[in-house]
Amino acid sequence: MSLKARLTRFGKRVYGELRTRIAILFPYLITTEKGKIIYEKRINQRDIRFGLYSDLVKEKFGYLKGYVDYEYVLEHHGILIEPYTGWGIKNGFLLFYSVAANNWDKITAVARHPKPNRLDSLRLRQTVSISEAIYLNYFFFYANNYWHFINNFLGQLILANEHLDLTRVPVVVPNSVFHSKWFEELYRVSPFIGSIEWIPLDKCYLKISKIYFVNNLSYSKRYFELTKKTVFNFKIQKFSRRPKKVFLTRRNVKSRVLINRNEIHQIASKYDFTILDTADFSIEEQMYSFGDVTHLIGIHGAGISNLCFTEQSNVRILEVFPGDWIKGTYFLLANSYKWDYEAIIATRQENGGFYLQPGKFEVCLRTWLN
Repeated sequence: MSLKARLTRFGKRVYGELRTRIAILFPYLITTEKGKIIYEKRINQRDIRFGLYSDLVKEKFGYLKGYVDYEYVLEHHGILIEPYTGWGIKNGFLLFYSVAANNWDKITAVARHPKPNRLDSLRLRQTVSISEAIYLNYFFFYANNYWHFINNFLGQLILANEHLDLTRVPVVVPNSVFHSKWFEELYRVSPFIGSIEWIPLDKCYLKISKIYFVNNLSYSKRYFELTKKTVFNFKIQKFSRRPKKVFLTRRNVKSRVLINRNEIHQIASKYDFTILDTADFSIEEQMYSFGDVTHLIGIHGAGISNLCFTEQSNVRILEVFPGDWIKGTYFLLANSYKWDYEAIIATRQENGGFYLQPGKFEVCLRTWLN
């Protein structure tokens, strides 16, 4: 190893140690101050129709019965936005509602969302001043996740559009969102997205005189339908496939890999399911491909979000979970749309993939179809 490489490695280690110690000795405190409330709504998901679901679904998702969701549009003045973690800072305090989302309580927010470090502020000498802006900070560290892009980012944008003037006030977004492939595509094809003045948050503090923090309800049919009418209101080209029954697979992925997918694909094909992997699809192709879907078998992942593009009302979902990776995301979405929902759990393997027993899958599939 060269001397330069050794010095660089040593410097990074020293900086990391120093950064950790400063974070421990001089942490930022969090305030739950809301500022001026322009709009807020809190709901409790007590309307989940558990009586319509299987025993497995009741067992795995029963805890969601008390799920609390919260949406808001809040106005603050004289706020700094930190670029690396996305927090709003006021008088040395982190603003909880600048990043907090949905049902997070204060402790969960502190634990989950990365915190800015005072040492980083020494590197950020440039501050850009803005008189007024809307700030959309959806799960700052999930910027490249398709589900969060549609559910959170576009949902926040729709809520902002209902209560604020997007023709006059610019919108601040994380740089990673601004340069994501989905945003760039929509900026080209969506008149609504193209009409907004966007400010990417990148490597400098933003000092905003008047700022609006926005957070929408998740898993909401209302927001998905408004998003289709507002954001996706453009003519799409036709593609080769528009199936009614889809098996949504995951091929070139590092996580949640179905190791016997070829065997499972054969069974699904026997029941007239089209095998789709949307990883390389454009948004337009995903919109077109899911426009007529009535039955979806999906390995848990962001691609299931595309069901929001179906024009059918009677939709059925069979979600495949890899062992202990069980999330209620699409169960809650199905409940909002009043779609039929079922789940099947595969076996986690030592190599990180998972195995779905073919006989078990076919029995479940026949029962679900009937």
